[in-house]
Amino acid sequence: MGELNEELEALNVEARALLRPPGQAPKQREPSLPLDLAESDITPTEAHMPKDLTNSPRLNRRTLLAGSAVLTTGTAATLAFGAEAAKSDSPGAANSAAPPNLQPPVVQTKPGKLRGYRDGKTFTFLGIPYAKAERFELPKPVEPWDGVKNAQAWGAVCPIPPSGLPGANEFVFPHRYWVENEDCQVLNIWSQGLAGKKPVMVWMHGGGFTNGSSMEAYAYDGKNLSEFGDIVVVSLNHRLNILGTLDLSAYGSQYANSRYTGTADLVSALQWVHENIEAFGGDPANVTIFGQSGGGGKVVRMMHMPAAKGLFHKVVAQSGGALNFRTIEPAVAFQTQQAVAAATMKNLNLAAGQFDQLKK
Repeated sequence: MGELNEELEALNVEARALLRPPGQAPKQREPSLPLDLAESDITPTEAHMPKDLTNSPRLNRRTLLAGSAVLTTGTAATLAFGAEAAKSDSPGAANSAAPPNLQPPVVQTKPGKLRGYRDGKTFTFLGIPYAKAERFELPKPVEPWDGVKNAQAWGAVCPIPPSGLPGANEFVFPHRYWVENEDCQVLNIWSQGLAGKKPVMVWMHGGGFTNGSSMEAYAYDGKNLSEFGDIVVVSLNHRLNILGTLDLSAYGSQYANSRYTGTADLVSALQWVHENIEAFGGDPANVTIFGQSGGGGKVVRMMHMPAAKGLFHKVVAQSGGALNFRTIEPAVAFQTQQAVAAATMKNLNLAAGQFDQLKK
């Protein structure tokens, strides 16, 4: 049994080494008492041994060594974890707070309370409703709510034309697709703190007013930008394609502005930011709007919207500013847009008197 004693002692030495603080020399110990199992039968009881051993009449050398290794390693890991936990719970420790999402951040906005979450050190709020609207009509402010609304998941994206095949650039620019719904007036916020007045940047996604969403590309996630610049980042969804640009003015005065519903959503989002961003540590007097491709066109369009005056203070239009839209005669543009509406009705086999069917 001398060999068995030596192997067990080696396991104990390894366990003590795991628990010993760095740099501390090992303590001198008395020699272990001899362990003589050769002359006795050890019969385990069901109350104290694993089930796979309760049917064994004797403990052989291999079983004992395996059990000792598991118990020794488990004890070492438990004690080490306990020591770290005690250290983290000590007063003044850098990580003395409980895991942040056991008590996720809750903010009070004008319409009601929102519950977000912590992504590392970044406060994150997703899918926040900033407006509501009937189909082809201008947006209205959201109704106030009682209690706390969850803001921990992306909100719906505007329905877009279906794509039968992945794009050729998916390897370089992978797309993310999400639940589609017309009730897509939602925004997302990333912030490094819920106090103070940090600069605010509002991202307007690309897609040519037809496709896209605030979470379509991984690069649209605002966490890294918020951390890098210590700013509040906002991104948003709004109505696109025929839901946001179809000119139905020929079918009733209530649709006189239907071709601007998607643009009006953008203004509503900026209005919401102006009224509520302080609750997220942002400065409503220091707002930059920025976008790329179709998003750059949206930025330029905001510069021409009287209703957006005072809701932003700086702009960045990246590759897609739609700088030539003024070269088109307004009357010609309206005729073209109304022709698209008439073609839409025809494709749906609807007569002019059946226009209300479009709203069902």
